[in-house]
Amino acid sequence: MYYVDASGDWSGGGRAVLDNLAYAGLDSDPGGQHSRVGELRPIIPRNVPTSASALLHPFVWMPQNALPWGRRSPGEAALRLALRFGSEVSAVRATAMVRISGAIPPLRHARTSPVLHNVLDRAFDVVIQQLSPMQHGSFYCVGSAHSYRAIPSLVAGYARYRDMGGMTGLLIQLSPGTANEEQKVLSAASHIHGLKVRLGGATRVNVAEHMAGSAGVIFPSTIEASPLTLLEALALGKAVACNDIVGHREMLGEHPAEIFATEDPASVARSLRGLDAKNGLQAHLLQSADAREAERVLWANKLVAFLDEAQ
Repeated sequence: MYYVDASGDWSGGGRAVLDNLAYAGLDSDPGGQHSRVGELRPIIPRNVPTSASALLHPFVWMPQNALPWGRRSPGEAALRLALRFGSEVSAVRATAMVRISGAIPPLRHARTSPVLHNVLDRAFDVVIQQLSPMQHGSFYCVGSAHSYRAIPSLVAGYARYRDMGGMTGLLIQLSPGTANEEQKVLSAASHIHGLKVRLGGATRVNVAEHMAGSAGVIFPSTIEASPLTLLEALALGKAVACNDIVGHREMLGEHPAEIFATEDPASVARSLRGLDAKNGLQAHLLQSADAREAERVLWANKLVAFLDEAQ
C-alpha cells in the first residue's frame, strides 16, 4: 500500500500532479506518520525528496523534471548539476519508478512503469468554467526566463516571421528566472514591432484566458518532461506550435501541430505562418469534458495496476 509524500512547496503543475494522484485514490500524508510506523510506502512525485531521511526507507519515485538529463543550458548549469546528483541518488534508492516521460530515463536496477504522461486534473474543468477569454489576437507564449525555455530563440524566430510579412502580434508572459536571460528577451523585444512582453507570473485562469483569446500558442522549450500547459492549450481548441522534443511529441501524439526547431529562426517563422493559416484554431478530443475524464480514468487505472505489481 502507498501514500503520497506531498511535503514541500509545489508549483501549479505540481499541484495538478497531486490532484491526479488523489484522483487515483492515493492519499497524501504530509506529516509522514505512516512512513514512521512503516504501514505504507511513500510515492515521491519530485526528483529529490524534501528530506534526506526519506532516502533511508523504501519509496516509489515519480520525478517530474527532465532538466537533469536534458541538453546543457548555460544559465542553469549549477541547478542542472545539483538536480542530476540528487536525481541519481534518488534513482539508486528507489524501489520502483513511475516514469512520466521518455525524456526521463528508466531505472537500471528496479521496476519502471511504461511512460504515463501527465493528464489534465479535475481543477482544469473548473478553470474552463471560469474563463473570460482575453481576445488579444496575438500568438501567446508563457514561460520562465531560464535558458532552457528558449524565449530569446522564439524572439529571433518571430523577427524572421515579421521579415517574411507576418502581421500577427506575439505576447510573451515571462516569469522570473535568470536575470541576464530576462534582459536578453526585453532588449530584443524593444526592437521588434508587434512583440509585447509581460513580466511576472500569472494564475492558471489568467494563462488559460490568454491562450483562449490567442492566435495560437507557442512552446519553444528545449527541455520538457510532461507539460500540462500544452494539454491545456489543446483542450481549449487552440492551434499550437512546439519545439521538436520528446516531451512535446509524447503529449501531442498524432495531433497535427506545427513542429519547429527552436534554434532555427526560419523554422520558427514557418510554424508561425502555419498558425496563421489555421486562424489559431485546431480541434482536439480534449475539448470534451468526457474525454478528459476518460483520460484521467485510464491514467489512474494504469498507475494503480503498476503500483500493485511493484509491491
